[in-house]
Amino acid sequence: MPEEQSLSPELTMVKKLRDAMHRLKLRYGLGQAYKKTESSQIEATRFALIWNEIMTTFREEDLISDRELELLELPPNCWHIRVIRWPCFLLANELLLALSQAKELAEEPDQLLWLRICKSEYRRCAVIEAYDSIRYLLLVVVKFGTEENSIIANCSGR
Repeated sequence: MPEEQSLSPELTMVKKLRDAMHRLKLRYGLGQAYKKTESSQIEATRFALIWNEIMTTFREEDLISDRELELLELPPNCWHIRVIRWPCFLLANELLLALSQAKELAEEPDQLLWLRICKSEYRRCAVIEAYDSIRYLLLVVVKFGTEENSIIANCSGR
């Protein structure tokens, strides 16, 4: 869904000036950094709604099976997962590839491993989604108020 853009040259000049001032503030530590929404979360939500509607229509018209619908649907963002939840067919091997990378780079620093994983957006999302899902399930399973629960709750993953 395209955003409306103003064509007035005065407004674009003011916007450019404000942006330049903001960049200068950031460069010299005088301002706050942009608050980045994880992987364009807002656009991803819009896309997910449209994508799932298309997949449901395909199923209603019997172009795909129930199993294919499960693999193609974008799951809802629940369980406090910090990234876009991609369809299963996109992430099928990404977690296994990340694990094999971890084995290969066992002697290397964690930051190097994370940089390698982040080279693939799908792999990065798969690792974060797996971590957040397991953390959520552990918080549900481990008794509230115990030391174990507080340890799990304090692990942010970042």
